[in-house]
Amino acid sequence: DKMDSFRKAFASLYDDMELPPVVKTLDASLSLKAAYDTNLLRQLRDIPFTTQELPVFGISNVMINRVYASKNNPNNIQLFMADSTAAKSAWAWGWGEKYKKLGSPNEVHLVCSIQQDFRSKTTLQPTLHIIDMIPVHRKKDAYAAR
Repeated sequence: DKMDSFRKAFASLYDDMELPPVVKTLDASLSLKAAYDTNLLRQLRDIPFTTQELPVFGISNVMINRVYASKNNPNNIQLFMADSTAAKSAWAWGWGEKYKKLGSPNEVHLVCSIQQDFRSKTTLQPTLHIIDMIPVHRKKDAYAAR
């Protein structure tokens, strides 16, 4: 009869825990432009992966210009982002709270897989499945700090 209280207390305890980062092995590094290349998605679709073994890509130094929370579920956020090669947007499913806990960084390294956008039924449309975001911490220029 106290199971509901236990679940809430456990969830609260778990949410407050500082968990060590999970180490990801990257299969390759990409730019945003390359990640959204339909030829890459076509090549990936031809290889029989399961969702547990999709290749994992890293995209470095991604600037997040704007974040939009979904009206249906504010924990799903759309990131408007850019690197030196392209400006794109991607939905980060379930990342709203995690992004806030990271401090809502303006620059991140993304760890992701590339998949067919489920919202596009008729055309080949790559999208990022964001696995992790690592904030970029830049050292301040000694002269700029003065």
